[in-house]
Amino acid sequence: MKRIRLIILLLFGFLFTVQVQAQARSYEIANYNVLVEIQDDGSAFFTESITYDFEGDFNGVLYDLDISGVQTPTDVAVLMQSTADGEVIPFDLSDSGASGTFTLVNTGDFLNFTVYNKMSNEKQTVIYRYRIPEIVTNYNDTAEFDRAVVGGGWKDVLNDVDVTVILPTATGDNELRTWGHGGGANSTVTIVDNQRVLLHVPQNPANQLVEAHIIFPISITPNNFNVVNEDKYESILAQEAALAEPEREIIVINEDKHEDEEILAQVTALAEQGQKNKELLWIVVGVLGLIASILVAIWIYRLRKRDE
Repeated sequence: MKRIRLIILLLFGFLFTVQVQAQARSYEIANYNVLVEIQDDGSAFFTESITYDFEGDFNGVLYDLDISGVQTPTDVAVLMQSTADGEVIPFDLSDSGASGTFTLVNTGDFLNFTVYNKMSNEKQTVIYRYRIPEIVTNYNDTAEFDRAVVGGGWKDVLNDVDVTVILPTATGDNELRTWGHGGGANSTVTIVDNQRVLLHVPQNPANQLVEAHIIFPISITPNNFNVVNEDKYESILAQEAALAEPEREIIVINEDKHEDEEILAQVTALAEQGQKNKELLWIVVGVLGLIASILVAIWIYRLRKRDE
């Protein structure tokens, strides 16, 4: 009987340890920086720096880059920067699954990155670099850059999002116009020196994109082959004017919605925890049932032996 009690205690200890370990593994996006460098040929170089704060042990990260509606990116690279010493390490494109490598799958609508690197209770910044050809459109009367610089597929809250878009040369006064969409309340858009656009989002909710919409003279991208023979300037201004008032309403709704999402997230977390506890309970019940069956079998066996 002492052995049986010991087995039961060990089973409870094992199941409890598994449960605690499952709860201890988590991460958050501490910072998300996007640098967009527009070229005079209408292409743009992108550098996305995503800082993860890991709690527990991880073997890597996944990232899906939305490429629907644009040309296939070129010059793709992945790097890792340690927040401890600032060292930047380039990763190799490889299917080996070894630490320090990444894989890339083009589905047509997304570039799916799998980045392999062992991380434990630390902050690490993953850097994605790529070039998108002809992402700027030259119309008769204006050039346009319109891109969801942060995709809406993130299931995590993104903290401290900063986007910088740099033109190849400065425009004249009042020739650079810009709008930002998504991001919720307290987001800002700033023009610096008629050449840089800065978007800041303190906290971007899950599944919420951040869009940068910018227009400037076609003389800024004179070598762009993505040309459309159409006047577009006035219709873009009208489109953004029509979006302005509804977006103010959306921002207010998003504030309340964010509180609702937090409550919903808490309820969902409790429900998921309850489900895990329920599953754990059924495991314990099954184990105890098995032990009880063994005990009954032993008891019956001993009764029969005594009767003999």
